[in-house]
Amino acid sequence: MGLAEPESGTVPQRRVDVFVQPAKASDSKPEGVDIPAALSSIAELLKAIVPVAILILIVWNWAFFATWLNSITHGELPGGWKFDRAAAAEKLAELDKQRGLQGQGLQVHREFDFRFANGALVRAERVYPALAGARVLWVDGRPSNNRLEEGILRDMGIDLQIALNTGEAINLARKYDFDLVISNLIREHDTSVPLDRCGAFYFAFPNEELSQKFANDLGRFNAQTKESPPAGFAMAEKFAQEFPNRFGDTQLPRIIFYTASSGGIATSRCGRIVTNRPDVLLQSVVSALEEFRWDRLVSPKSQKSAAAQ
Repeated sequence: MGLAEPESGTVPQRRVDVFVQPAKASDSKPEGVDIPAALSSIAELLKAIVPVAILILIVWNWAFFATWLNSITHGELPGGWKFDRAAAAEKLAELDKQRGLQGQGLQVHREFDFRFANGALVRAERVYPALAGARVLWVDGRPSNNRLEEGILRDMGIDLQIALNTGEAINLARKYDFDLVISNLIREHDTSVPLDRCGAFYFAFPNEELSQKFANDLGRFNAQTKESPPAGFAMAEKFAQEFPNRFGDTQLPRIIFYTASSGGIATSRCGRIVTNRPDVLLQSVVSALEEFRWDRLVSPKSQKSAAAQ
């Protein structure tokens, strides 16, 4: 019996078995993000950026930062400057007591308003960055007379230097750019020069002896003052001649005259004020340093804006 022939038009079917060999496991890890390494890199970047950002923030907001720093450090700023409010207040109280010691061999001041003087301390604390490290020169042949006033200024954080006469004052002014000068009027052994840039004028005689000497002629006395002024006024003239940019501007004077005899009765074109009152002296010093060192109270951004206007 023979094999049956396939029917015409049909294709014989065949079975094909396909064997697929499984892939071998790879030893390499699949590609992806190394999270721990990425976090470490970000942390290092933040360590570099954050301090710079904080520094920029401080610089651009210096006025606020300085006030805040002053409040938490009790008046102490970087650089060793500190406003010792308690020590200054003690010296003010002692000055106040001296008003009742006339006739006991002490050089006392005619007037002293304790509240007004204390107001200078309040203002000084508010504008402390302008006072801290400010260079002030005090010229007086007898500095012991100003012991309490000098101490208060140092308690405010002011860098105070003392000169006994005009020669010493000029030598110091050649070395340092003083923000302010305090001077008395009468000093022995100081040479005088005629007043030109720094004219002075008296509204009254400093004492009865001078009034009698000039027959109560105030015009003659002022003429004599111009030709042969007291040491303090003569020093102002010398400063204006040698340091015209700093001490020659009569509209922005940098000299305060603190004198026992002529307070309130004289004026100088190169002086801010002529006073014999310690309360007025303290207020004048705070005002002057706030004006001349105002840039310590604002941020650099505000300085640029002010300069552009």
